[in-house]
Amino acid sequence: MNIQEEKEQLHSVDDSLIDIAKKTYLQKILTPTNLLEECAIFIQKNGQYNPQFTYNFPKEEELLAIIQALHDMNNKFFEGKTYTLPIHHLFKEQIDENIYKAQLLVAYIHQDFPTIEKYNALLFWTFSDEILAKSEHIQQTYKEPDPTIRWKKLTNEEIISSIENYLKQENISAIQLKLIPFSMNKFLITFGEKHCHLIFSKNLQTREQNLHSNLIHEIQVHYKRYVNGKKNEWKILAYGTPHYFSDEEGLALYDMYEYKKKQYPDFEKKSIYDKYVILYYSQWKSFVDIANHIQTLWITNNLKKIFTMVATMKRWIQDTWKQAVGNIFIKDKIYAEGLDNVTKWIAEWNNKELLYQWKIKIEDLPYI
Repeated sequence: MNIQEEKEQLHSVDDSLIDIAKKTYLQKILTPTNLLEECAIFIQKNGQYNPQFTYNFPKEEELLAIIQALHDMNNKFFEGKTYTLPIHHLFKEQIDENIYKAQLLVAYIHQDFPTIEKYNALLFWTFSDEILAKSEHIQQTYKEPDPTIRWKKLTNEEIISSIENYLKQENISAIQLKLIPFSMNKFLITFGEKHCHLIFSKNLQTREQNLHSNLIHEIQVHYKRYVNGKKNEWKILAYGTPHYFSDEEGLALYDMYEYKKKQYPDFEKKSIYDKYVILYYSQWKSFVDIANHIQTLWITNNLKKIFTMVATMKRWIQDTWKQAVGNIFIKDKIYAEGLDNVTKWIAEWNNKELLYQWKIKIEDLPYI
């Protein structure tokens, strides 16, 4: 094949993968439909309740059709073929990643814990002994910040006004605000061809400087990488190459924490390391056991916050009392791992600006 023929074939793959990615978007699919009702019961029973979650499962036959289509795409475009363009590696990896996501969703439909564990590991890797040890050390040596430094708590109206002013100052008109009754994320930004949405809960509670640090996280990193990626001919660079999310979240946390250090003289990173430790030791625990562990670690005693933390780990588990490896969604471990990877890369190469150009993982840079 000449270069033009390669591009035509890879563009066909690029278009197809973007369509498939919308059907395997785990963040949206894995949210319980009765989250608010189960949260109310959990609080009413003082945290001694294992929720029974319900979901809008995708149809298994549709997922199996996606898996077959991905195998067919691999056979048609990659088996026995040689490409000159280095970027072809990313499309091949993206096919595999989408197969893993679809297989994970099938496993969740059947509540098949061994298979859930298998595809969680293929998508988000196994835990790092080095980062686990670092996380536990940070927990043990952490010093609470000066309690007299408390920024203003914002009302819902002030949050909306602050975000709108921020977007206006940054001359961003393509992001629309979307309020939902309850969310397991403080903020979530989603990307579309015409508009992007910054989604947050009507009950969001945050303080002035914390809001700004979250906007740096979502806008200056997630959105900026998307916009820069759109300037390229390959859609995959705007919507994300395989496993890009770990390094992107690491970069977003890096910038977020740099901002916080300027605002809080004694700021120390802790929450993502708390999460890493909890996830590691929660792989075989029930909902109540994890909730009790969080309180034992003195992370928070707020039952609503505890419920949200544990529900995030138990996404797509129906009966949360079960104690079996594979009964948690381990994606959130990537935050500590991504920050570690990005911090080391910036220290070595001193070229952080390069990381804002596309939605890619650091290992993808040689292909671009």
